Amino acid sequence: MILRGAVVAVLALGVAGCSDAGDRGDGQAAATQAPSSVPAVPPGPPVCDPPSPVRASSFSSGLPEVQGTGRGAQLWGMVMMRHPYPPFPVGDTAEEEVKIVWRMTGKGPLRMALTGPDGKARRLAWGPESHSGSTYERPGDEWGTGFRFTEPGCWHLRATRDDVAADVWLKAG
Repeated sequence: MILRGAVVAVLALGVAGCSDAGDRGDGQAAATQAPSSVPAVPPGPPVCDPPSPVRASSFSSGLPEVQGTGRGAQLWGMVMMRHPYPPFPVGDTAEEEVKIVWRMTGKGPLRMALTGPDGKARRLAWGPESHSGSTYERPGDEWGTGFRFTEPGCWHLRATRDDVAADVWLKAG
């Protein structure tokens, strides 16, 4: 019985840590409560249910655009690939490479970490590369990155700058 209570407490803390409760302005999070029959689930694991939202962008000639989830940061990505989404293509060749142009608020350089469906860190195909000019109209500075999703499943992209971080969860295959 004690073990079950500890597991429930740990799960509750994990869900609370992933929530996106607003700040009231006094440094404390505003209270939010979802109906008990409908859990509030941020994008992400265990099976990308739900994945981060990917929609046709009004800013980029209808190319898909993904919105990240962050606290104190905005993260937007314009997806440039040969195949229609969803899902993202799986493979380890240049034909399956997915380029994403990122816009992120904050200060300092962009750092991007990629984690595969198995929970292991993966290398980006290239980038992040700073862009000096663009017609992509989202807040923040701009970089380009390349990804190869080598197996089907849920992929986690973690974007950080000196003062902020945001996450994107993409389904491949």
